[in-house]
Amino acid sequence: MITFAPTLLLALALLGQIGGANPAAPKSGLSRELSNSFGKKVELLEKFDHDPQVKRSAVEVLESELNSYVRFALAEKIPRGLREVRIVLMEGRLELRGLANLSEFSELKEKAGASFLSLFNGEMAVEVVADFKSDRGFGQFELVSAQVGPIPLSASIVGDIVTRATTDASRPGGFDIRAPFRLPYSAKRIRSQQARATIEY
Repeated sequence: MITFAPTLLLALALLGQIGGANPAAPKSGLSRELSNSFGKKVELLEKFDHDPQVKRSAVEVLESELNSYVRFALAEKIPRGLREVRIVLMEGRLELRGLANLSEFSELKEKAGASFLSLFNGEMAVEVVADFKSDRGFGQFELVSAQVGPIPLSASIVGDIVTRATTDASRPGGFDIRAPFRLPYSAKRIRSQQARATIEY
């Protein structure tokens, strides 16, 4: 979980589009072609950030592109015990869904303390819902709800789990989901919409 969480947060922030039609996707809505498309958009954003001669313009990405990137490009970074990870984009809001094998997440159960979550084992659905806003180069999440199976998790528990999961040599304090953060690649704002998001300069 240490390498997956910051990568996923970065993927959420690197939403952009290069013109042209998307390739046909399988019934799941995910494909390697869509994943590669997202990767090319990341390269474009890197040019925006490092080459002052490149003309910047607002770009967007589809939800299926982002989820294809998570499925194929980030597959090896997803923590053991977590599968079927999917991000849902809505107007000003993000949802993260997946299935977690609780036997692989003993730390999460310990942090849940006296809640009933500590009594459960096996695979259960996970859902995290957060509002997202950004402006003037900074973004911020506001947790709306989080639960594992039928068990709700408090904002403090979720915040602590994310902080621990994102702590490494480059970020010794971890990522605080409750605090404003600077958007990558010098972006001014990111607008989340239904099934797509737009990055603006």
